This record gives sequence, structure tokens and C-alpha cells, in this order.
Amino acid sequence: MPIGACDGPAGFGGDNCETFLNCDVLSPLCPANSTCENPTGTATEAACYCNAGYEGNICETLTRTFYTNGNTFYTPLDICTVGGPVTPGVTFTYQAVKITNGANPDEFIMEGLGGFSPTLNIKCKITGPNTFIAVSQIPNPADAIVSSQPNTNGTLNRITNTIVFPYKIVYDDANIDMCTVTLTRQ
Repeated sequence: MPIGACDGPAGFGGDNCETFLNCDVLSPLCPANSTCENPTGTATEAACYCNAGYEGNICETLTRTFYTNGNTFYTPLDICTVGGPVTPGVTFTYQAVKITNGANPDEFIMEGLGGFSPTLNIKCKITGPNTFIAVSQIPNPADAIVSSQPNTNGTLNRITNTIVFPYKIVYDDANIDMCTVTLTRQ
């Protein structure tokens, strides 16, 4: 829903829905951390939308705070459906995964995903209020490259404080594991 949406006719805003809105008029009025957009390409659909990584009535809340709360530890439970070195269908766990803030407001880092040694850290990009994708791994390259599974998003459940991340591991010997980890906030 656009910020400050008017219950009147589409394309109008103001206290009494009296002002015809387009991005030329609306952009200076958009709150910080938001951008005027025309989702259908017509001026009558212009509205302010929160930039990636922000949400709230006036885009005042960093979405990643629901993941990180500063530095947050999660207990992992993994299961792989396609196994290279990992046996498919067997759940496993490892040391806690730490979620920290990334450099940009729409990023966070999963430190220690997969229980690899040396530790792999995955930089994630927030794609929606409760979704994200993996964009890179630190260090890179390593003996195993971890990425999002094709056509999937990781998800955040704010009620249960869990993160679900379907991921793919390609090992240097070309073996592939397709796994899903459920991370539960400690």
C-alpha cells in the first residue's frame, strides 16, 4: 500500500483528496527512505513507496532489524533434498548462525551458515518485508559456493522468529547439495 494513500479517486491526494498527484508533484513530499513511483506507468498511479530495506507508515523502520536486533544468534536445523556429500532427507545442526547488519540498509550477513570450516558468511539482500536472497559469500571463492536456490526467496516469520533459507551448495569437485535451513532465534 502506498504511503499516505487517499481513499478518494485514484491519482489524488491531500487532506481532502483534492490534489492530482504525479511524481513531479509528489516526490518532494515523500518521506525520507521512500521514492515516488508509477507502478503502472501512468501519472494517475503515482505514490510514495518505501525504499528496499525500509517499512512503516513513513518508512522509518529498517526491515533488517527484524532479522538482526543488533547481533542475533539463531539455532540452525538443515535438511537437504539433493545430496552430493550430504545424505538427502537427514536433518542436521551445527553451531549457531549469527545475523549481523550489512553495509547497506537492505542487507544483512548470515555468519557461519552450513557449519563449514573455514566459516562461510553469506551476504543477503532484503527483497520484501519478509523475503530475501543471498547475493554473495564471504570469503569467496572457497571449496564450496553457497547461493540461493533458483527462483526462491528466503523468508522471515516475525511471529515465530524463524528464518527459512533454501540454498544450493556447489563444491569444487562439482557435487551439488540442495538444502533448506530453518533458523530459530535463540
